[in-house]
Amino acid sequence: MFEQKTNVSSKLKATGKFTRNLLLVSMLGLPLFTQAQAPTHTSEISAVNSNPGAQRLNDVHVLANGNYVVTWLGSSPMVNKKAQTFDSNGNKLGPEISLNTGGQIIPLEDDSFLTIAFENRYSFNQSNVSIQKYSSGGMADSSSYKLPLSTTVASADDTFKEFKVTKLSNNKLAIAFGTENIYTKIINIGSTITAQDAVKTSAVASGYKPDINVTPLENGDFIVTWVGRLSAQNDKPIYFQRYNNQGQAIGENKVLNSLHKDIYVPDIGIDATKNGGFIMTWPSTVDNSNYNLLGQTFSADGQSQSVPFQINTDPMRVRDAQSDVSVTANGDFLVTWSQTSSQNYDTNIYLQAINADGTKSGDKVLVDTNTTLNEPLPMIGDLQAGNFVLVWVANIYSAADIPEVLSQHFTLSSPQLPNELTATVPSGPIYVGDTIELPLSATGTNIYGIDSVLTVNNSNIAQITGGSYGEFLPTGQRLTIPVNHTDSSWESALSLKAPYEAKTGQGQYATVTLVANNPGSTSVSLSSQFTNENGQYIYQGQYNYTLTVLESVFLTGDVSSLQSNGDYSQITITINGEPVQINADGTFKIRADIGNATVVISAPGFISGEKQLTLSPNQADLDFGPIQLTAGDSNGNEKIDIGDLTQLLASYRSTSAEPNYTPTADFNRDNKIDLQDLTLLGKNFGKQGPQPF
Repeated sequence: MFEQKTNVSSKLKATGKFTRNLLLVSMLGLPLFTQAQAPTHTSEISAVNSNPGAQRLNDVHVLANGNYVVTWLGSSPMVNKKAQTFDSNGNKLGPEISLNTGGQIIPLEDDSFLTIAFENRYSFNQSNVSIQKYSSGGMADSSSYKLPLSTTVASADDTFKEFKVTKLSNNKLAIAFGTENIYTKIINIGSTITAQDAVKTSAVASGYKPDINVTPLENGDFIVTWVGRLSAQNDKPIYFQRYNNQGQAIGENKVLNSLHKDIYVPDIGIDATKNGGFIMTWPSTVDNSNYNLLGQTFSADGQSQSVPFQINTDPMRVRDAQSDVSVTANGDFLVTWSQTSSQNYDTNIYLQAINADGTKSGDKVLVDTNTTLNEPLPMIGDLQAGNFVLVWVANIYSAADIPEVLSQHFTLSSPQLPNELTATVPSGPIYVGDTIELPLSATGTNIYGIDSVLTVNNSNIAQITGGSYGEFLPTGQRLTIPVNHTDSSWESALSLKAPYEAKTGQGQYATVTLVANNPGSTSVSLSSQFTNENGQYIYQGQYNYTLTVLESVFLTGDVSSLQSNGDYSQITITINGEPVQINADGTFKIRADIGNATVVISAPGFISGEKQLTLSPNQADLDFGPIQLTAGDSNGNEKIDIGDLTQLLASYRSTSAEPNYTPTADFNRDNKIDLQDLTLLGKNFGKQGPQPF
């Protein structure tokens, strides 16, 4: 097995002071070294808008080369969205860009970016998605497209609320937009621009401000989160839905957490974590007037990976509902939020470093104070080389003042990450016939090139079948040696290319795929080496693992005869106490280990059935065929007696359309209770469960 990594402890330090302004930007340098950078305070730069007093920050988007784009809502002559590009030092690049109120920015691998906007956004039958490409300096080029939002979904009666866009690793855009419901749309932005029709993510009604978020995960999937509508006496639920990179839903939507009903304009922070899941921040009620800012990590399918952890130290007021979170290169978190002062009604902006396990790293940093605007909406953008940019809105009252963008550097002390490439072996059993995926995770500092070889000692047990590169060294920034593999060897190599800088942090380098052929154990070796940008080796190492393949037997059967309406939710099947999934047609397929196995099947109206098995090596698969259980247990107490007869007599001669019909007494499932059911009960009278089947 591979070594466990220790949590990185860090502490933020702030330097310099901010002058009063409307739109503020703070630069955060977060080097992953034991010695922090010397604090610096950069010069002021021009603001992107000169109309103070009614602006609202929208987002900050970081480009591949470290430039970034800030978007906000203007105020005059009407509310419209503006965007401005900056270099990594905070200098303005190119002209101001005008979008409609729903416009979004999408960074591309070649340092350029797209603007995505809805046209005719209040008339879905005529609405289009407008796409325009810009250079990294903010100059528009000739590439522009218009695609219909939907041809089949979202009627003109739906009220449009907001939308969000993200770019997936397979060169597609994932769009989520809110009306009375939540919809998603996939757009291919390859050599030919094509789009799928919008599909409904959920019939769960969204709230006044659903705060939709679309977040790409490390494995290429993406998730959509949104805040549901407030119903009487209830809090606002935060919903979650996962999709693959083709836009197909994975599982059902679920509720992650809830917002208090008094939080009218929520703002949920969310970002993908390095282990394939995501972190979310949200306000949670303490009492009728105070709130805490909580954080929690989740797996890709929405399962909790940590308990909620508190980020703020002082209770927050109801309007303190705005936060943002960014995952650092080493897997830790930066959280920013706004909080009303306990002495007055001014709003302060804070920043807190959080370790990957949810513990705080150092004290919170007061970034700005006396920000009188109710919704400063602080946001973090992750720049290259360990830098972050923090953006928020501050209010001034003098109309003659010109808003300015300010920058300020912070340092984050952190131990240097060790250089290594490790594999993650499956935590559960591996059976003959299984496909095995081994993710290869790269960790380190100033990595420019990676070469790796994975070998399997005995390919008769586990055979290499393929694999693919991940995005630790991003696709658009690297030179690629095609993967070469045999049954027992997998070879790969990648290097970054100019002008891109060496990578520091951790992420998925590649995934190796194998198939389990025969039972037994085999050793697996992973050898790798890293270079820096000068071609010098900074790591050469090897990790050894063991894969054990188990023999198994498939047990199959069909329980459709135990239920007439196709609803098998009340039928349970277990093997050695573990539940088994029943397919939509009533069939099931169980994988059982070699050795002793107990299969138990229960259904309403029947005594449970049990089968004891001894499965030996080279055992052939077993098919039980249609399952027949012992009928007559209408009250479900595992015995057939006078109580069951009493229930049957109360509904004798009834049909499923009549109120006195008892489904559990309809033992032959013909939607009527008659002599045939009485005969089955009489035949089995006195029997107790479980009975062999």
